[in-house]
Amino acid sequence: NISQKITIQGEVQESLREYLSIEKINNSLILIDIEGSEFNLLSKQFLHETRNSHVIIELHDHFFTEGKKKLNRLILDSKIYFNIKIIETGSRDTSSFIELNNFTDTDRWLLCSEGRSAKGHWLVLTPK
Repeated sequence: NISQKITIQGEVQESLREYLSIEKINNSLILIDIEGSEFNLLSKQFLHETRNSHVIIELHDHFFTEGKKKLNRLILDSKIYFNIKIIETGSRDTSSFIELNNFTDTDRWLLCSEGRSAKGHWLVLTPK
């Protein structure tokens, strides 16, 4: 029952302040999954604006030749304002889902796959 509380404002280019007041930005949860564009969006300005919010970013550094360098730069820039945690895809256990009991092993494991070319990982930023 939250659909009336959610609005889509548009594509953020540089600043959340284009769409939201600082009061709304502060103390928010911001989820970012933009297929590699996180390295363009998450500038020092953007990180400064969101320093009082919790930010979870799905990382796509594997899309780029210098992806590790981009990721390291993002982490260094984020450390100014945030505590940082990296979450990586772990093992998946389908045995607790009774809805899958009649599926074959192959089908159960296919349900867990997103077809990624690399192991998924996320950057979790919490305000200092």
